[in-house]
Amino acid sequence: MGDEGVAVAPAQFGGEVFGDGDGAFPDYEAVSGMRDDPDMLVMSDGARVVDRRPTKPKISAAIANLQRGDIVIVERVGDEGSGDWYVQVLMREDNTFQLEYRDGAPAEHYQTRTVSREKVVAAVLGWVKGEPGWKVSFMWNNIASCFEASDGS
Repeated sequence: MGDEGVAVAPAQFGGEVFGDGDGAFPDYEAVSGMRDDPDMLVMSDGARVVDRRPTKPKISAAIANLQRGDIVIVERVGDEGSGDWYVQVLMREDNTFQLEYRDGAPAEHYQTRTVSREKVVAAVLGWVKGEPGWKVSFMWNNIASCFEASDGS
């Protein structure tokens, strides 16, 4: 699969857009024990892809190094396309973490906030591994309405 088939869309948090979606892909790196299926993981900073097939240490480091206003997105990109299966973290100006995930469609877009970097790292890595209980440490809000297109009525 060539780089031309994958694009990073601008990140949206609660309807607010971050990044411009441009950027070149770095070299491949193997996922060490993170996923057994053929889906590829792509990590970006909202503006550009920073790693294809990111490892657990790289994901952990990216979240650990977040500064106010920074974002980390880990997207599952399969053969069918991209953009609908991802988890993203925004370090807010008030030093809280805004964690969001989308499960396949805009109607399945959820958000939570926390002050715990450790809980965020555990949740993102749990999502990457496909662990069934990765989101139980949080109270999630469905924010699908932030992404609904205006129908003019």
